[in-house]
Amino acid sequence: MFMKSERRSTEKRKTEIIQATLKLAESLPVAKISTRKIAREVGLSQPALFRHFRSSGDLFNAVIEYVREQLAARAQSYFESDQLQAASLKEKLNYIMGGLAEYRTLPKFFYFYASQKAESAGRTRFMLFLSMIQALVAALISEAPEVPESTDEKQAADYLISLIQGQLIGYFDLENHPEKGEPSQSEAAKTKRAKETIANIIAFWYEGVKQGKPEKSEFAKPAKQPKKAFSKLDVRPLVASGIDPFNEIMDSLSMLERNGCLLLITPFKPSPLLSLLKSRNLPVSVKRVDQSWLLVILASKDSYFYDFSDLPAPEPLEKTLEVVSTLPAKSCLWVCVPKMPNLLIPHLTNRGLSHRAHSAENPPVYLQILNS
Repeated sequence: MFMKSERRSTEKRKTEIIQATLKLAESLPVAKISTRKIAREVGLSQPALFRHFRSSGDLFNAVIEYVREQLAARAQSYFESDQLQAASLKEKLNYIMGGLAEYRTLPKFFYFYASQKAESAGRTRFMLFLSMIQALVAALISEAPEVPESTDEKQAADYLISLIQGQLIGYFDLENHPEKGEPSQSEAAKTKRAKETIANIIAFWYEGVKQGKPEKSEFAKPAKQPKKAFSKLDVRPLVASGIDPFNEIMDSLSMLERNGCLLLITPFKPSPLLSLLKSRNLPVSVKRVDQSWLLVILASKDSYFYDFSDLPAPEPLEKTLEVVSTLPAKSCLWVCVPKMPNLLIPHLTNRGLSHRAHSAENPPVYLQILNS
């Protein structure tokens, strides 16, 4: 019991230190924020601060990670809200991007890491965070009915994020050098002003992106790629290089057949993605495997998935036949089994069920059973 209380206290102190660092960045360049200044801001000694963060670099990394988690939670609440689902693109962006107003100094950390030439853990975190925001905004744009289909979602997202970053950076100069005799603003007033600034930028950008008109291309459109019944995507290398895999994941899903299946491997549990898939009524199975997460995503709400890969023979066969007996008409069943179920195939054939076996390079086998 005492250990849990101490842990909560430690996490609370870390959050206080991170928030103090963000506040210091309002009046100082990130490069000039030292652990001594941060400790003084929080009311700690440097040795006490070092118990939580070994260096300013570790602390700056924690700042990026903290804000990323906060905005991801904000995005997740959007995907789980029926009210926000029916909102316009502008309203959605105001809700999600408005969260940046609470972390007004974040662009300073972005520019700090962007100016670093050498690869570092901090720069990788920064690139991953920026990619997450770009991918999230691009996804919202692609789903907005008021935006022309010819719009380049990624480019439009980049424009919006650049406008917000640039405006917030200029905002600090006005905030820290007020006109003579002008009273200093409260924290709530600063946040309100930043939210208004972001809302104005979004409104300006929104009117422009709605006006985009398709242009005739001088080049032939690329041939459509054939749809796949089964696909495997390992995004761990992308994440390790600081790239958010959201676009890659959505592209892979778009390439699936109606009853297709995507096997996705990630280094962490992608909560915002899971909420998005839930809002689209797509079945998802999540499993922790060693230090990674394994997601089985089905492209149709009329599909079902069962994992029998850990069962000894003949249980995978028996369990599959048990599920097949209740499979609704015109639906699809996916089962994960330890190896190619040769003894199962005659049973499926006798019941008039079509099937396809798919391998993920190594065992187990993913078996697709169609009750057409």
